[in-house]
Amino acid sequence: MSFRTFIKRIWNTPPRHSIQHRRYDGARRGRLDRDWQAWGNSANSEVYASLQTLRNRSRDLLRNNDYARGMVRHLVDNVVYTGIAFQAQIKQIKDNTKNEDRINDQIESAWCDWGKAQYCDVSGQCCFNEIQQLAFKSFLESGEVFIRTIKRSFGGSTIPFALEVIKADQCAEDYNSTHNGNQIVMGVEIDRWKRPVAYWFYDYHPGDFWFGTNPLGGGRTTSNSRNLTRIFDS
Repeated sequence: MSFRTFIKRIWNTPPRHSIQHRRYDGARRGRLDRDWQAWGNSANSEVYASLQTLRNRSRDLLRNNDYARGMVRHLVDNVVYTGIAFQAQIKQIKDNTKNEDRINDQIESAWCDWGKAQYCDVSGQCCFNEIQQLAFKSFLESGEVFIRTIKRSFGGSTIPFALEVIKADQCAEDYNSTHNGNQIVMGVEIDRWKRPVAYWFYDYHPGDFWFGTNPLGGGRTTSNSRNLTRIFDS
C-alpha cells in the first residue's frame, strides 16, 4: 500500500462517533420505548383491519355523546348552511338587457324548482340543501361518502338529472378481486395506474336486518367512477 493510498483511506473514513450519530433517535430501543412496536403495513392493510370498528364507534359517539353531536351540528351549519347558491349571468352578444334578465330569471327559477326533494333526490326525501347537509354529515361520521348522479328525471321533472347519497358502509369493502384486468381493493376497482374506474356496492345497506332476508347487503353491483363523486379525506 502506498503512502498516498493510506492517507486517502484515513481521510475518507468518517469517525466512529459520527457514524453512530447518523442513526435516527426515533429508532433507538431504550428503557422508555423498547415496547413500542411499529409495523410497516400499507395504508389499505391498516384501514382494512380497523375500518368497521372505527366507523361504528364514531357513529356511536354521535348518537350518545352530546359534545360530539353538537360539534357535528356546528360544522354542518357553518360549512353547508343554506348550501350552494346559484346566479345565472347569461349575456347576449346584442345589447338587450331585458331579454338577458328574462333568460337569467328563467334559469334561476328552473334551478330552484329542480332543488325540490321530489326532483333532485332519487328517493324523493331530501331537497338539494338537505342532500348537501346529509353528505357532509356522513363524511364527518364515516370518513367518506359517495354521491351518484342519475341521468333521468324523477317526480315528473323536466330535467333528467338527480342525485343519490350512498353511505360508506354500502361500498363492498370486503370485496378484493380482479375484474377486466383491473384490481379491486376494498370495493374500489382501479386500473394499472391506480386510477379508480368503478366502485362496487351492496344492493342494500349491510346493517339492515330484515326477517327472512339476507342481512349482509344482498348482491354486489358496480357503478362507473364517472357517475360517482367520492368525498373523503386523504
